[in-house]
Amino acid sequence: LRIALTQPTAGGAMHKTLRVALTSEADPFFLHSFDVTEEEFHALKADQNILVDFATFPRMFVELVESVIGCRGQGEGARFVAVLSCGGGSADSNFS
Repeated sequence: LRIALTQPTAGGAMHKTLRVALTSEADPFFLHSFDVTEEEFHALKADQNILVDFATFPRMFVELVESVIGCRGQGEGARFVAVLSCGGGSADSNFS
């Protein structure tokens, strides 16, 4: 699994947007990406009880995904779990 975090720019000015893209070297057709603006992050932060600010979020997101990968193979007793559900032309992700 490869995680790419970028901050897209438009017109030379930095927008406070974070783009997250997940890809797989094993599956060249796998791509899950999403953009989160700073404003959207504040709503996500309140909804998910996130304890970090927008500037710290990228680093903490990578740490969360690495924790999920570290728990791979532990089955139902795993401390961290990620689920990517695809179907009907859309995809939903859930990290817990």
